[in-house]
Amino acid sequence: MSQTITVKNVARGTVDLEGGRILAPGESGEAPDNDRTRAQIASELLVEMPATNAGDAS
Repeated sequence: MSQTITVKNVARGTVDLEGGRILAPGESGEAPDNDRTRAQIASELLVEMPATNAGDAS
């Protein structure tokens, strides 16, 4: 199983993730943790979101 990270699209338009998934502006989702995703984060198209655990109480 490959590693993924949670990201949020902060661009004004859609962002294509590797594997064919598209994130709409403001949408969050899982993206492969690879060079392409890291480049999109560095280009300020995506921001990495903190991991969440379903068992955490808020």
